[in-house]
Amino acid sequence: MKRFLLAALLATVGFNASAVVMDFNSLTGNNGDVNRGKHYEEDGFQLDTTGTNGFASIHSGSVGYDGNTGFFNNNINGVTVLTKIGGGLFSLDSIGLDSLDGGYQVTVTFTGTLLNGSTTSTEFRTNSANNLQTFNFGTSFDNVTSVRWTQASPYHSFDNINVTAQVPEPGTVAMLGLGLLAFTAARRKSAKK
Repeated sequence: MKRFLLAALLATVGFNASAVVMDFNSLTGNNGDVNRGKHYEEDGFQLDTTGTNGFASIHSGSVGYDGNTGFFNNNINGVTVLTKIGGGLFSLDSIGLDSLDGGYQVTVTFTGTLLNGSTTSTEFRTNSANNLQTFNFGTSFDNVTSVRWTQASPYHSFDNINVTAQVPEPGTVAMLGLGLLAFTAARRKSAKK
């Protein structure tokens, strides 16, 4: 019940959309695959993995290079988690996928966590050509708090993650604060009964 009331309160607050593309283009100028650690940030978003090998970027000279600087989770069955830096809502609009070593089809399942804790998921399958393909998520990945996917065999790389951050409109932060105070006061009052 508490989550429902909080979600209803947040739904009344106005938000502006701020679209960005995580394209890894700032990582150019390298050759082969380059280790990038377990945490990566770009354009207000972050990618995390608990796998020991972290992430790697793909550059010319790599067997997986398709003409774009790509990214991959360098862990077998490693989970990639996309979130907004500092938390918050965002929409995952599209992503580019390719087979890591080229020449075979890859299936990747994405799971998004919504504000109320429920999840949504979708699956994309690439063709066998060594080229980046763009896949659109539609509205089912709007207003998520995180999106996760697994580096399962056969392996994949990704690029051009199109995300839209939900940014509170000017003046609505104060309104949200007042609403949360009222919510807390009502909760305390009902707890005393």
